[in-house]
Amino acid sequence: MLFFHMSFAIGLIALVGGVSLYLWSVRAELGAGITLAKVVGLAVIILSILQLICTAYSSIRFSKFHREMRRNADTEMTVPAPVNPAPSSPTPGTAPEPTYAPPSAPESAPTSAPAQ
Repeated sequence: MLFFHMSFAIGLIALVGGVSLYLWSVRAELGAGITLAKVVGLAVIILSILQLICTAYSSIRFSKFHREMRRNADTEMTVPAPVNPAPSSPTPGTAPEPTYAPPSAPESAPTSAPAQ
């Protein structure tokens, strides 16, 4: 949500800048760069409004997704997992599971005692 707030704030700053540039170009006397300022001001206004709409829509979708994920996580934690008891003896037709013994220590080579 922090990125939403930052993006929305930057969009508002751009909107204010575009509006001020457009208003300045409308009130100024015709001269060099006035038409360019008017076009750039309108472009910034249009793009910043589109950005604000997109940011708001994405934030709403993200909030719904985050809320749903949190709800699913809460339900998964409260539902106990089914317990399957292990059979005490193997059922007919199945081989028992092998048991593995830990490897034994290697046998040391026989030492020959000196002959007497």
